Amino acid sequence: MNWLKILLLLPMVLRLISVVESIVSGARQGQVKKDLVMSFIGQLITMLVSYGVIRQEEVSEVLKVFDQLIDVVVELLNSLGAFKHSG
Repeated sequence: MNWLKILLLLPMVLRLISVVESIVSGARQGQVKKDLVMSFIGQLITMLVSYGVIRQEEVSEVLKVFDQLIDVVVELLNSLGAFKHSG
């Protein structure tokens, strides 16, 4: 797998997390927000498979990477106070 291609998606993932955070209001909505981000990423990966950028047998591994990446990014942004929750 060409991980550089995957890493090039990182800015898009960061922006997507930010957009979902601003749209889905309220604390305690973390799983809903993550599900929305992962749904978009899943659709993106499906498209990348269809264009031959990612092989079908790599999809599960790529999704795991993004799943963990989202957790790390959100944890970091929460610790920095980037997301303001209103209860």
